Amino acid sequence: MKRHLSLILAMLLIIAALPAMSVASADDIPTVTVLQPIYNNYDPSDTPIHKEFLAKLNEHLGSPVNLDFTYYASGEEYTQKLNMAINAADLNWDIVYLTGLSGSDGTYQGSASLRNGYGKDGYFVNIMDHKDIMPNVMQRIEECGTLFNYMYDENGDLYYIPTFTENQGGTLDAARRGPVIDCTVFDENNIPYPTDLDSLYESAKKLKEIYPDSVPIVSMAGGAQNCVSRLDEMAFATRGNGQLGFDGTQYVVEAISDEFRNMLRYGNKLYKEGLIAPDYAAWDSDMFNAATKNGNSFIFLHIWYPSIDENGYSNSTSFGIEGHQYVNIAYAMAMNEGGWWEMRGSMKDIAAQPNDSVVINANAKDVDLCCKIVDYLYSEECHNLMALGIQGESWDYDKDGTKVFIGDYKNASGTTAEENPKIALGLQMNGSCASGILTNFSVANTGGLDVKTRFLMPDGTIEVANRYLFGRDHWTYDNMEPENCVDISLPSITADEYAEISEIGGVLWTYVNESMAKFYQGELDVNDDEVWNKYVEQCKTYGTERLCEIYNKYIEGIDFYPGKTAK
Repeated sequence: MKRHLSLILAMLLIIAALPAMSVASADDIPTVTVLQPIYNNYDPSDTPIHKEFLAKLNEHLGSPVNLDFTYYASGEEYTQKLNMAINAADLNWDIVYLTGLSGSDGTYQGSASLRNGYGKDGYFVNIMDHKDIMPNVMQRIEECGTLFNYMYDENGDLYYIPTFTENQGGTLDAARRGPVIDCTVFDENNIPYPTDLDSLYESAKKLKEIYPDSVPIVSMAGGAQNCVSRLDEMAFATRGNGQLGFDGTQYVVEAISDEFRNMLRYGNKLYKEGLIAPDYAAWDSDMFNAATKNGNSFIFLHIWYPSIDENGYSNSTSFGIEGHQYVNIAYAMAMNEGGWWEMRGSMKDIAAQPNDSVVINANAKDVDLCCKIVDYLYSEECHNLMALGIQGESWDYDKDGTKVFIGDYKNASGTTAEENPKIALGLQMNGSCASGILTNFSVANTGGLDVKTRFLMPDGTIEVANRYLFGRDHWTYDNMEPENCVDISLPSITADEYAEISEIGGVLWTYVNESMAKFYQGELDVNDDEVWNKYVEQCKTYGTERLCEIYNKYIEGIDFYPGKTAK
């Protein structure tokens, strides 16, 4: 009896020990290595968001995992180290954030082909082979619709996960960038706010007459191709760099179009009359910010327009003159010039672009685990956490169900953690995650859901609005003339075709950029038909027709304007 009791007790002890035996020891917890750029000068792993992310991730996976982050400074250092690792076939991390590797044809298609090309060479995992365990990624792709088509390779495979952005895309660039005017100076001199190209030119001329030593217009982006910045897309239906565009029926090289010539004419007129800085190509952001404060310039192109306070004044210490009011004239300009040109139809609530993306190393020890970790990054829960913080602490839903910052986080500003509780918490700041977590699903208004901007309306009135919601509500496909806003993406092409396009572009785009500066400054007369035709013929010699032919064969027979008339 005693022996039986002893056996029973022993069995009970064994059974009691079973749960403890099933818990993994520290040595059994898998480790996944991650290469990620860092945007801070402090340890991101110490932020509340980072810690909350790890806790939520383990909860999502159902079992613990160690993430071993390697951080390099964002920018040139990160790009150099990433390139070295790829070129040396020495990519040692399981999950890698790709940034700084751009397509050589100057398009998003080129960036997509580059990444897929590395994947087919054996570097990265084909995401489509694991789509069943990546439901969040697949949902984001579905939300992009046909606009995502160019992301795949010619076989329908996808070797990277692009950046997804909520309510983002080219439509919002104008909402948060210029052109912006110093309306205090305009008001003092009784100059109407410009709502089209002609009135912009006339107002700059009047300001030059009143302030002869001034440079009325400045542009943050150097080089001829950016000096008229947002104006080129609004007024001339080009994409700004003269490269691939869509004319309503087919792909074209915009650098040889009449619209592009008109853009250069306008820029040349500004240049020769001293209305824009003559050394525009040398301007950087520091020079540009100084110009907004020196009282010598009044129209600012391609600017990341700062938020304003409740009285309509800029609350940025780096921008503008204290006591002056500023207004974003982009919307009025776009509407009065016939609409905002968009080739890739970024009017979608979810947009995607491949220039920054996440890849999974094909040699990762546990590919499925890496896929599940990456997929969580694209979940709504993780999205809210990284972009907005902890619900109830930094953000919550208002009575209308809209996400808003609360308490000290509402309208918080400042560049240090001591000044700005959003930084201290570890939120995404200006698209960069302060908590060192991969940032490939972001919210467009990371600067704050309550940020306000003054917009000039086409009728001359001013609307004060959240710039991201304004962009979403105003720059929509329904607002645009169909020939100016086409819901289309560059199609996927073969690797051989991409190689051919890269070879053509290496010569063509160099020639175009060099010629643009000469036309802009008058070294080449943009108004001389003989000079212009010679330039166009040289572009054709470099392969413009072949470049367009490659893309256009993929869109034959597609009706881009169902129920509407193309131009």
